Amino acid sequence: GRALGRSTLATPAGEETTSQSSQERALAQYWIGGLFLSGHGGVVQNAATAAKWLESTANWGLAEAQYELGSLLVQGLGVTRDYDRALAWFEKVVAQGDARCR
Repeated sequence: GRALGRSTLATPAGEETTSQSSQERALAQYWIGGLFLSGHGGVVQNAATAAKWLESTANWGLAEAQYELGSLLVQGLGVTRDYDRALAWFEKVVAQGDARCR
């Protein structure tokens, strides 16, 4: 993972924010999604719940969550397989300069 620091995120409503509390919330949601995806930390593994948390975080603009959600959509893991939606999330990752989707 990465520390968000003072980077800019887009809120789910599309507004930009540099609020540290907003960034911390997005990062916390990402980690919760990761716990449900992996089943670590005493959390019962549940890909569908993980996808919901990751989508919430992806809507904040966190590239890691966008990538993970795109991957779940490609695999049909916890969500209905949807290549078009996956591609849309991967394009957002690339637009942020993340090399994972190139």
